[in-house]
Amino acid sequence: MLFISLFLFGQGNNSDDLLPKVEKGATCRVQLDTKGKKYIDIRINDVNYHDSTDTSCQVTYSITMTSVGAKTIFGNYQDFFSWHDGHHFDCREVHCVPPIKEIPKNGSVTFESHKWLPDEKSVAINFDHKNIMVFPVYDGNVYKERQKEITARNKAKHDSFIYGTQQESFEYGRNRLGTDRNIASNLPVNGDSLSPIKKRNLLFKPEYYSKFIGASFFTIATIEHEFDVRPIEIDRESLKFFYDFENVDMNVTNGVYICFHSLNEQGVVGQMDFRLIGSESANSFIKEALDYGFKLYERGKDVLIRPRLLIPEITSNKVFCYRKKTNHGYVFLEIGANNTYTYEYYVTIYRRK
Repeated sequence: MLFISLFLFGQGNNSDDLLPKVEKGATCRVQLDTKGKKYIDIRINDVNYHDSTDTSCQVTYSITMTSVGAKTIFGNYQDFFSWHDGHHFDCREVHCVPPIKEIPKNGSVTFESHKWLPDEKSVAINFDHKNIMVFPVYDGNVYKERQKEITARNKAKHDSFIYGTQQESFEYGRNRLGTDRNIASNLPVNGDSLSPIKKRNLLFKPEYYSKFIGASFFTIATIEHEFDVRPIEIDRESLKFFYDFENVDMNVTNGVYICFHSLNEQGVVGQMDFRLIGSESANSFIKEALDYGFKLYERGKDVLIRPRLLIPEITSNKVFCYRKKTNHGYVFLEIGANNTYTYEYYVTIYRRK
C-alpha cells in the first residue's frame, strides 16, 4: 500500500515535482495549525482516466478527507456574529460530487471530483489555493496509438461496407453530391466556401440538424464527403457508423464522438447520437433548440440511451425529450445525464412522422 505524508503548512512555494502523484492509494496531509494538532488527511481511493484525445484527457477520482482535531468548513459561511471564509478544495467545490460543505471533527467525507488534463501540462489538486498533489503529465501517446489501431482495424470493414454489399445504397448518396440537394447547398453559403470544420460546427445548430436528419441527401457517403471524416468504428449488424468530429467548438474535448444510424434502403441517416461534456455545453445546446422552436414533449426516467461501442450504453434517470414539427414530420431531441460519470450528457436526435 502506497503511503505518502506531506506537511504543507507554510510551504506554498513547493515545486510540483516534489508533490505526491495522484494515484490509487496515495495520501497526503494538510496541516491547519502551527502546533500540528489540526490537519486534514487526504487519501485517493480510485482514479479513472477516460475521454482521452490527442490534446487532453479527463480523469475522475474518488477521494476521502479526514478532519483531525477540528471541524473543517468549506466555502463562505455565516455564524452568529458574521460571515467567514472557510477552506477551499480545488477552488471550485462544484467539482465535488456530492458537494462538500463541512467535515465534522475527527470525521471523514468521501466524494468524487474530476479534472481535465491538457497535453504536456502539469495539473494539480489544491487545498486553500496551494497545490497538494499532482497528476501524471498526459502526453497523448495512448490516444494516438489507439487511434492508429482503430483506423487500421476498420479500414477494411469500412471499404467493404461502402463498396461491397451496400454499394448500391451508398451510390445513391454519392450521385447526389453534384445536385442542389446535398449538404453543402443547405448551408448558409455555397458549400465550396465553407471548410469541413465549419460544416461540422454547423451540423449541431438546430436549423441544420432539423433539416438534415431523414433528408434524402443526408447519407453516410455525403457525410464523409462534406465533413471530411472517416468512421473510427462500425457496427455492421445494426448499421451504426461512429465518427470523431474534431475541432467542434461546443465541446471542451475539441471533438465529439457521433453515431449515425437508422439508415433506410438508400442509406439515408435518420438518427444521430453524441455526447456533450459539461453542463454549460448541454445547457447552451438546449437553449439554441428552444430558441429555434423546439418544445418540451415529455420527461423520462431510467431511460436507456441507445449508442454503443465508443459511446457506451447508459441508463439515465433524468431524460428530457423535445420536439419540433417540420414539413417532413417531427424532429425529436432527447438529452439525458450520465449516471456513471458526472458532467456527461447524451443527446439523441431523430425524425418521426
